[in-house]
Amino acid sequence: MRDKSSYIKIEKIWAHKLLQVLKKEFRNKIELDRKRKVLYENNYVLFPIHHNALKNKQFKQILNKQFEWQVVLRKSVLSIQSKTRSLNNTFSTELPKKLKKLVPRSYDIIGDIAILEFEQSDALSKEKYDKLKKQIAEKLMNINKTIIKVFEKKSEVKGLYRLRDLKILSGEDNSETIHKENKCQFKLDIKKVYFSPRLVLERKRISMLDYKEGEKIIDLFAGVGPFSIQIAKHHNVVVNAFDVNPDAFYYLLENLEMNKIKGKISAYLLNVLDLLNPLNEIGLTLKSKAERIIMNLPENALDYIRVACFLMQDSGGIIHIYQFSEKPNSIKKSIQKVDLELTKNGWLIEKVINAKVVKPFSPKADLTILDLKIKKMQNLIAF
Repeated sequence: MRDKSSYIKIEKIWAHKLLQVLKKEFRNKIELDRKRKVLYENNYVLFPIHHNALKNKQFKQILNKQFEWQVVLRKSVLSIQSKTRSLNNTFSTELPKKLKKLVPRSYDIIGDIAILEFEQSDALSKEKYDKLKKQIAEKLMNINKTIIKVFEKKSEVKGLYRLRDLKILSGEDNSETIHKENKCQFKLDIKKVYFSPRLVLERKRISMLDYKEGEKIIDLFAGVGPFSIQIAKHHNVVVNAFDVNPDAFYYLLENLEMNKIKGKISAYLLNVLDLLNPLNEIGLTLKSKAERIIMNLPENALDYIRVACFLMQDSGGIIHIYQFSEKPNSIKKSIQKVDLELTKNGWLIEKVINAKVVKPFSPKADLTILDLKIKKMQNLIAF
C-alpha cells in the first residue's frame, strides 16, 4: 500500500461545489495535494488529499453535511507541477544561484514531447545559454521517461493558424506526436497546428455536460478535434467541426479514424466567415440549425459572434465562448463584451449558465469561459 495515496471520491456533478466549499470554509488551510493529479473513474472525480486533512473533525463534519463522499486509496500519479519542481531540485546544487532562475518553472507536455520556455538573460553568452538549455532538456527527459523530444518555445502564438516557432533541444527533430487525453487519442504536429494541453480539464468538463439525443453542435474552431471528438465519444450528437488550417483539418480526419465515437462528426476545411456568404452551400444548410456552438478562439472569438448568431436555431441555444479579458473583474468584462456583440446582431443573453476563469493568461489578463443560453430579441418582446 506504500505506493498508494488517499483520494476523496465524489460524483462529478458535485466536484466544483466541493472545491468552493474547501475555499470558503477553510480559506485554503486545507488544500488538495497539488503534487498529484486529479483522477477520474466513470461518473466520479477523485481529488488527492493530504493525510492530515482526514484527521480534521471539522473538515469531515462540513463535507458530511453537504456531500456523499468517501476516502479511497489509489496509485499516485504525479502532476506536471510536481515534475517541474523535480526539475528545479535537480539543479539545486549544480547551478549557481543566478542561473537557477533560468530553469523553467513550468512546461507543456504534448504526447511524448515537452515544450520549454526560457527567459531572456544576459548572465550567459548565447553559446553557454544554449548549452544550458540542452542540459536542462536532457535532465527533463531523464526525470520523465515518457518524454523523448524536447523543444524550446521561440515565439508566442501568432498568425491565422495560431502557430508558434519551436526549436529542438534534445531528441529527434520530429514534431509529430500522439497525445492521449480523457481516453481519446489525438495525432498532431506541434509546429503545424495549435494545441493546448492545459485545457484538458475544461475539455473534460464540456464533454461531460448533459446533451440531448441527436443534439446539433457546431465547433467553429475545431483544430485537431479535442472538443468535438471528446463530446461525440460520450454522446450521440451531431457535430459539424470547422477549421481554416489545412494541417489541422488533415489531423482532424485522422483522429476521427483513431477514436471510437457514439455521435457523428462532419469535418470542414473552411474559414467560418465564409458561411455568411449567401452562395455558400454549407452555410445555407446549417443556417439556424445549431443548438449549441463552441467558440474556442480566445484571441478574437468576439469577431465571430455574428457567425454564431447566423447558425443558431431561431428558438435559441447555448454557446461556449472563450476569451482573454483584462483584470480585474475579467468575468464581468467578458459577459459585457459578449452581450454587446450579441445585441448588435439581434440576440441577448437569456441566462449565464456558467462563468469562470479557466486560468491566468498574463499579469493583466485571464482566460475566461462563458456558458451562455442566448435568445433572439424578438422572442423576448411581448406584443
